Amino acid sequence: MFRFWTPLTERAIRTAAYHHRHQLRKGDGVTPYITHLFAVALIVAGYTDDEEIIAAALLHDTLEDTSYTAEQLTADFGPRVCQLVQGVTENKATRDWVKRKQNYLQNLCTAPADSQLIAAADKIHNVQSLQNDHATIGERLWRKFTVHNNDPMWFYRQVATQLPQTLKHPIVAEYLAVLQSAERQFAADKKE
Repeated sequence: MFRFWTPLTERAIRTAAYHHRHQLRKGDGVTPYITHLFAVALIVAGYTDDEEIIAAALLHDTLEDTSYTAEQLTADFGPRVCQLVQGVTENKATRDWVKRKQNYLQNLCTAPADSQLIAAADKIHNVQSLQNDHATIGERLWRKFTVHNNDPMWFYRQVATQLPQTLKHPIVAEYLAVLQSAERQFAADKKE
């Protein structure tokens, strides 16, 4: 039986917790960011017992949202973990939000399947968090996020269009189901 808690995942947890220590989730503005990383790792662990993939899930936002570098990540966790994280990392140097998301989607097309697994888990948790936050604060939630053409779910729909083309894995069906549930909830809430 696989144990989620291994020396490698312990180091990944400590590294992620340190580098994200001052960050909060954007939706409610009070939840520590590390909760997202744990959630993504736990979703991934439901599909694989490969500790390097789980470690990469825990670290998936470090290159994008902290000062932790690819060189440090490689030195600390090896080239495979770094490659998996790079496969799901947005280039924040691209200031235009839509272009940055389009670049992410293009990168995801050629990323390793294990990176795409992490990306799907990341989007599952993000959409579920949006649902929870929307249930709490309603339409005000969308003011906290950059949206394309006044459509806060545009990016998640783009992922849903692309992911089934490049990843043949059961997590894709889970993501599509979560996205459909959220779309129904948001549509119903708008009608009220």
